[in-house]
Amino acid sequence: QHYLNLDDVEAAIHSVVGNTLPYKCLEKVRRQLRRSALKPESMKVRAFATRLYHINHVELPNIPPRSEANSLRPDELKDILIRQMPRDWALEMDRQGFDWSERDYWGVVSFLERIEEYQEGMRQIKLIDSNESSD
Repeated sequence: QHYLNLDDVEAAIHSVVGNTLPYKCLEKVRRQLRRSALKPESMKVRAFATRLYHINHVELPNIPPRSEANSLRPDELKDILIRQMPRDWALEMDRQGFDWSERDYWGVVSFLERIEEYQEGMRQIKLIDSNESSD
């Protein structure tokens, strides 16, 4: 009978992953996230933030060398999130005195969601007003 040892299988998987990923893969992925992670216009803030968090806390630690230290620092993660938001959102944060650097990641996400909901509500009001004026 043949018995597989789970530790051996896991070591083999890590070996294959380590040997097939490009040289300096971790550095390239982290640089790509910092420089050009883009939030699609149709994607909600919460969905983008959740995906970014997942990449940082689940996927990056599994890239060789496998370590929690592979993840981006919280301030880097917040910076990526803030840079993806429209310019008028940054102005609104300044107007309200919101300092994102002093908040935790999910606190920043909640604030951005409120701005998003407000702007969507304003778009709906404009849509209704334009439909009424054309009648």
